[in-house]
Amino acid sequence: MPPPDLDDAEGLPDYLDGAPIPGYAESQAKPVCRPADMELCEVSDLCRKSLAAAHASPDSPHVYNFNGVCATVEDAENGGKTIQEISASSSGRSTLKVLLTRLVAFVRRGANHADRPVKPPDDAIMDILAHPEGLPRLEGLVDIPTFREDVSLIRDAGYDAASRLYHAPAMPAEFDSLPETPTPDDVRDALAALEEPFAGFPFENEAARSNFLGLLLTPIARPFIAGNVPLIAISSNVQGAGKTTLAACLGAIAGDKGYAQITVPERNDDEEVRKRLTASLMPRPRVLVIDNLVGKFDSPTMASLLTTNTWSDRRLGLSEMITCPMRAVVVATGVNIMVAGDLSRRTVMLQLEAKDEKPWERQFSFDPLVYVREHRGKLVRALIILIRNWEAAGRPLWGGKRLGSFESWCEMIGGILAAAGVDGFLADWNGADSAASQELEELSAFLQAFLNVFHNEAVTSANFAAKARAQENQQLRNNLPEGLSVILDQKNVNPARKVTIYFKSIQNRVAGGMRLVSEYSAHEKVHLWRVDFVGLKQVAGM
Repeated sequence: MPPPDLDDAEGLPDYLDGAPIPGYAESQAKPVCRPADMELCEVSDLCRKSLAAAHASPDSPHVYNFNGVCATVEDAENGGKTIQEISASSSGRSTLKVLLTRLVAFVRRGANHADRPVKPPDDAIMDILAHPEGLPRLEGLVDIPTFREDVSLIRDAGYDAASRLYHAPAMPAEFDSLPETPTPDDVRDALAALEEPFAGFPFENEAARSNFLGLLLTPIARPFIAGNVPLIAISSNVQGAGKTTLAACLGAIAGDKGYAQITVPERNDDEEVRKRLTASLMPRPRVLVIDNLVGKFDSPTMASLLTTNTWSDRRLGLSEMITCPMRAVVVATGVNIMVAGDLSRRTVMLQLEAKDEKPWERQFSFDPLVYVREHRGKLVRALIILIRNWEAAGRPLWGGKRLGSFESWCEMIGGILAAAGVDGFLADWNGADSAASQELEELSAFLQAFLNVFHNEAVTSANFAAKARAQENQQLRNNLPEGLSVILDQKNVNPARKVTIYFKSIQNRVAGGMRLVSEYSAHEKVHLWRVDFVGLKQVAGM
């Protein structure tokens, strides 16, 4: 009996649902399923167990649980591999049926007690597609040797159960002779290789250059960094200094399948930020670049993303929820980037300072991005050598000042750099102090303006919005925080709900001896807001 043709994704082999075949079930070297004689749950369980057991054989079809959806790893048109989700559409159901007929013999007792091959039942197929639990979980696709949580290295091609990653080697020859215990010469050569493509960029100081080397290490070291990773902001004093090229080089090292890039609205629309982040995180990128930030960036969604281990949100346009691990390294680029809110203490700034009036006209002896793409294997090899050198030294932890919420990242990346003799990591980090001071000044000005307009009165969000939009209240309008200004600038929209959400994000924060407090009106069933004094703060006339 010929096996089903996997290329026939639109329909099943013609012999299925055909004439009875004497001895068919007994001739199959695979489990036999008689759907007509079994409960649906029994059929589904047998199918799931067969799909899971198939992973023990390299010649069997492999189906994974990827983002809560059945998926396979297929050959990509441009080479390499790609993750292909199996949808609940007609073609998706046919694909899963074809795969299952490779693993299970579905039969029905026919005339003269002879078995007749049949197609897998639709109800069982839909049940598996809706509930892929029990299938091996797939966390992503990598094409370079990748570290596991225990700092061991994934070298073999195929699915790695420990990391839940699928390794499809893109350049295996580059890694045939990786030293287990690098020598000092190996480390010096690795550092020289990593410096070569980036030597012409105008890093503000050696600390910025060290921080960038730490950024290069982070995606490949990410699996054994237990905690979260801060936002890395590559900021420049002028356009054309090379910030976007540096981010693109980082993405080129991670690989096309490990890199995603988005932009965010100029006026911080956090709901839109959330939608774009969710769409970009679903393919499980190793590096996510937010390109060309404009103005001040204050996003509660981004702040939350940076300190979570899993990200959950609705699929765009659907009510279905998805959950995926948050393991991406997030990088932002922009001119004179300013971050606000909780992002100020969750961001490491990497500054470029171009001395030329037109830095985009400077000439390189080679194109850095082209160089990185052509020498990707050499650069990945250099990063692995630095990590193995740190491991051989006993995995020493960095002794510098840790960033709150990102202690593991500081200890690991700082330790790797220190073991290689690289100084300056996070030496100039004061982003939280400077950004927080500026933000407190702005919040203080807003609270004072709120107080001057409403005095001791507690007002609803709707009343506040109406007053702030009125022409006669220019002082209040001129001192609105940017996030609040964006909300009130939206035309033909009732801003009360969004104002309430914003006020909740700043309530009880003390600035200039004042704070915004909330009172709940049971009569009106709404929150009321007023400015309260803290300590000995006094205002004339109050």
